[in-house]
Amino acid sequence: MGVYWAVLFVVTHLPQINHDSVPQWELIPFDKTMHFLTFGGLAGWLCWNRFLPQRGAWANAALALVVGVIYGVVEEITQPWFGRVCDAGDLMADLLGLLVGSIVSALLWKRIWPDTPRPGGTTDVS
Repeated sequence: MGVYWAVLFVVTHLPQINHDSVPQWELIPFDKTMHFLTFGGLAGWLCWNRFLPQRGAWANAALALVVGVIYGVVEEITQPWFGRVCDAGDLMADLLGLLVGSIVSALLWKRIWPDTPRPGGTTDVS
């Protein structure tokens, strides 16, 4: 997970690239799609990794969402330091990716481990 996060940080802080080399999609811009997918992946890594305490599917999804949102905001705020632009559209795509990634991860968790033990001996019924 550390490698994924490091690569995500480096790629999102590289100096602006020539927009002519980026694919131009009609419906959803390529850049926003990449933000959505990479932050959805980050949410999945956070939910399934031992980085977060294992408290159950929905608790981990919520915690992954909070950690991801904090990272996404910090990332957008620090981009101007590297010659990039702080873009509200990028942040929105990040947040949507985090939300969808967290929900999908929690649903997969519940499907694979429906009765995951929680601290205190109870089962995860969230």
